[in-house]
Amino acid sequence: MSDNMCENMCDAEKESARYYEILASEERHRTLNFLNLLSSVIKLKAGSYESEEIRNFRDEIISLIESTSGVYTLITTAGTETLSTDTFFLNITNSLNHFPHVREKKVKIKQVIQTLRLPGEYLLPLSLITIESFTNSLKYAFPPDREGPHCFHIEFSHNNESACLALRDNGIGPGTGGIRSEEHPGSGITIMESLAGQLKGEIDLREEEGTLVELNFPISTASRSSD
Repeated sequence: MSDNMCENMCDAEKESARYYEILASEERHRTLNFLNLLSSVIKLKAGSYESEEIRNFRDEIISLIESTSGVYTLITTAGTETLSTDTFFLNITNSLNHFPHVREKKVKIKQVIQTLRLPGEYLLPLSLITIESFTNSLKYAFPPDREGPHCFHIEFSHNNESACLALRDNGIGPGTGGIRSEEHPGSGITIMESLAGQLKGEIDLREEEGTLVELNFPISTASRSSD
């Protein structure tokens, strides 16, 4: 094969890579614009209602959309197929700190993260489970008459075969030794169980000096390389 042919093939490959990079960038911008538009519409629609319950629901949905948008941006701009749990959970914690009522209830978010690189498809379910657990803690764990400190802990650990995400608060517990989704269909547990299923994992919720949400899920060989 001549040098000219090799050079032409390399140029064609570079041009193709640039083309797909542009397509990916445009798709990312369209998705983010849609999420921003959705958030704005919800603000406008819900702003006309005086019900505190509706306003709280609006704030919850908007926070979820904005957090999901942040995770999506993180995943799509990472430039790699995997992302470090350190970077990922730092991003999640920053988002949670901007949720409504966090300052009002003086909730401190603490994390202990064991480093692992995870594929992008793992990250959205993990983020949504974390957000759902945190939202439930804000709603139920720290009533106005309860004195602090108010803490929410995010802990991630792994071994050669599986990983564990433990989310716990130090608020008032659910009042039982265990929680089942069929007993609390509106508490977000069903959502978390569905998301855990996407990871082929299982969710365990129990009272443990507050409420503990524990997700255990298998990890593939490609996900085990630590930084």
